[in-house]
Amino acid sequence: MMVKIGLQIKARLEYVSKLNIQDEAYLWVFKKGWRVEVENSHQKFNDVDLTEREWMDYNDCAKVSVGVYELEHRFVKIP
Repeated sequence: MMVKIGLQIKARLEYVSKLNIQDEAYLWVFKKGWRVEVENSHQKFNDVDLTEREWMDYNDCAKVSVGVYELEHRFVKIP
């Protein structure tokens, strides 16, 4: 019997409008390959590395710090 498993993530986001994976091959790990889109800005950060469970940078356009903090994950069975 084959079982489908998904990755569920939870994080506190600061001025981040979207957090997604750039490459399906990295879906199960928090290495480089994540894309962060900034709220109210066209700026995107590519190849974000989430191995430390936190990431931060500065958005020059909006003059704010952006970040992903307190990242948690778990694998869930998909019905």
